[in-house]
Amino acid sequence: MSGEAQAYLDEAKRLTGLTDFGPGEFEEPLERLLRSVHDESCLTELGRGALYGGIVSRLVTRLQVEACYANAPEIDDEELNDVVFVIGLPRTGSTVLGQLLALNPETRYLRRWEAAEPCPPPDASAPNDPRIEQIAARIAHFERVVPGHAQLLPRSGPNDVEEDSMLLECSFVSPTWEAAYRCPSYMDWLLSDEGNLDAGYAYHRRILKLLQWKWPAKRWMLRAPTHTLTIAALDRAYPGSRYVWTHRDPLAVITSVCSLLTMVREAFVTNPEPMELGPIVGRNWAHGVNCAMRFRDDIGAHRFLDVSHREQLRDPLAVVSEVHEWLGWPMSPSLADDVSRWREEKPKGVHRPVPADYGIERQVVERQFADYTERFGRLVG
Repeated sequence: MSGEAQAYLDEAKRLTGLTDFGPGEFEEPLERLLRSVHDESCLTELGRGALYGGIVSRLVTRLQVEACYANAPEIDDEELNDVVFVIGLPRTGSTVLGQLLALNPETRYLRRWEAAEPCPPPDASAPNDPRIEQIAARIAHFERVVPGHAQLLPRSGPNDVEEDSMLLECSFVSPTWEAAYRCPSYMDWLLSDEGNLDAGYAYHRRILKLLQWKWPAKRWMLRAPTHTLTIAALDRAYPGSRYVWTHRDPLAVITSVCSLLTMVREAFVTNPEPMELGPIVGRNWAHGVNCAMRFRDDIGAHRFLDVSHREQLRDPLAVVSEVHEWLGWPMSPSLADDVSRWREEKPKGVHRPVPADYGIERQVVERQFADYTERFGRLVG
């Protein structure tokens, strides 16, 4: 292990007084991430601080998770029943759909504050956790650092839905690292073999059991578009889970993703390189959806429900009702009013990025996603 990586581990141990980082490979992914970021990103002062703090905090989480398991081995007996993942290309409405499905009080989801700091495990008998205020302050700070972010995504607070791919960051195998840092060689390695994520998804499940231990769940609704890239590895960790797949025109998707990545990266690196993003993002996501379609063919379409971004914009309540019906989940009596209130409180922002600004060529995208658009044509138009 490099001296830098070892220094991160030593700092996490010093901060916690703990030494057990738990099962599963994470050292090699950490080394690859550090090498890629240092070789390919020119970090700003904020970027250097965020990288250091982000890595140390994930290592601290692993140490704390293992301490919880050591003190209460029965955590591993927790059964994760009826797990549903909202997947699909990014910028297809999965954020909105996740927040709307989370309005049902019977549905357990990953909250932003518990994703950021899973330990000590949340306790249903003490819902006013002090971490809620702390994470609210972090969210406000991020929105000051990246002021345009709120125009691209529905405003959310510490109790709203977080992408559960954040739990993969504790094993350093999450595509979300590329949101802030230019690290194409890390992404190439990560997506070269879905086996690279097996240990990460196993640890994802380990954290989820911990989060359920004192806050029981009848069912889980989890969402992260990046699961689409590695769905076979996800399914190995959560066999029998069901998938709600959101769809949208790939050209709009890739353009919007590149716009968002550029906006976020500008705070953390001096070389966001927007013109290289289009080809890289298009290639990675075309590969991802093609793998996901093959996986779907292998396990059967009965475990998937398809949702159109266009239809969700037009009638979100109808889509939420369809999802509940397909899952066999009763709708709460107030859900219609809750959806209406949510739409009033979180109006859609205005975002019109231009493909040419990110090196995106329509013909290339159409060719990359030809199989996808042919298969889901009625849903992506």
